[in-house]
Amino acid sequence: MVQSQTPYQVPNRQPNTANRGNQRGRGGRGGAPRRAAAETEHTVVRGRTYGKQISTTVVHHQTDIPESSCRNDMDVELLGDPPDIPRGAASKSFKRTLSYFCRKFHPDVVCLFEPKVSGTHANRICSSFGFEDWIRVEAVGFSGGIWVKDGLSSPWVFSAVYGSPNLPLRKKLFTDLSANISDPHSCWLICGDFNSVTNRDEVSNTESFMSSRCADFVDWISREGLIDLGFEGPKFTWTRGKNTTSYKAARLDRALCNGEWKLRFPNAKVEHLPRLNSDHIPLLISCNPATTSYECKKFIFNFAWTIHKDFRSCVRDSWLPNRDLEDNKTAMAVALIEWNKRSFGNIFQRKKRLMARLKGIQTHLSLHVRQDLINLEKKLSKELEITLHQEELVWFQ
Repeated sequence: MVQSQTPYQVPNRQPNTANRGNQRGRGGRGGAPRRAAAETEHTVVRGRTYGKQISTTVVHHQTDIPESSCRNDMDVELLGDPPDIPRGAASKSFKRTLSYFCRKFHPDVVCLFEPKVSGTHANRICSSFGFEDWIRVEAVGFSGGIWVKDGLSSPWVFSAVYGSPNLPLRKKLFTDLSANISDPHSCWLICGDFNSVTNRDEVSNTESFMSSRCADFVDWISREGLIDLGFEGPKFTWTRGKNTTSYKAARLDRALCNGEWKLRFPNAKVEHLPRLNSDHIPLLISCNPATTSYECKKFIFNFAWTIHKDFRSCVRDSWLPNRDLEDNKTAMAVALIEWNKRSFGNIFQRKKRLMARLKGIQTHLSLHVRQDLINLEKKLSKELEITLHQEELVWFQ
């Protein structure tokens, strides 16, 4: 299911903590919140030929987890304050961010977790991303849901994982994953949001760490002989909190593989990309890392100029009514080039700078929480959103 270049995971997990038990689709009126992992059946939707052919299958399975245990103290600890970001895969900001990452890295597989969209709306969104073949597990209300853009041709096993915050459900997930690998010698890559850590170094608040919460996860990794592929970039993959008091972070997302997969892809690496429009960072998994750059720098007229506040005045100042059309066009072109160098700048270079600064800030936040860095991260994220919108105009012109 994954290409030998750059499989890509974009977690979009953005849980809502306000009145969780009273929301529609989260357990009825005043009842316990519904966990997608606790359901006895799931709807699987597959789209082919860019969404022109859509088929639906209902998968039934048994669970011995009582409904009353579908919430525990880990939910409260991990969720914290609501994220200060657009919600779900339907938001324009998230779609713009995903389009940018896909253009830059050309992944063969894209995984989205908890997209908060279902039904025909979800089908339209998957098709709008330009994915030729995709498969998704229908969400239960706002809980669960996994979308996968499938472009893998190599014969090896890939598991996209979203682990429930509920401990018994997560333990059952590990059992099911092991049971589904019938051939112990197959190449196996497992990545996603496991909603669990392996040690106290993977959480920001080490004082509240309890080894019992991650014991099942650590035991499962050891029992299956799995290898953590490590990472480059910020240590934590999930963050929450608007200030130093409420700030929480943890490494909930990772990529694991068995020995056969590691022997096949010895140079594979995982990069933690900057977190944008989600409370999780994207994981970029490169099976055979390449140095090819996909940035496009050549353009004649930058349509993104037109949304800048100084564009009109630049054109007006360079256009003289007593000059003929061709001379005015030449003068305006020269003026715009100089204005671009002086004020507007290169969108792609600005985007690179903002991405690099965000990555550095998020790395520092994983080591030491500071209010000024939290504020700067929000400011730069807004600047990057504007820059990505300007870049989008360039690609559409």
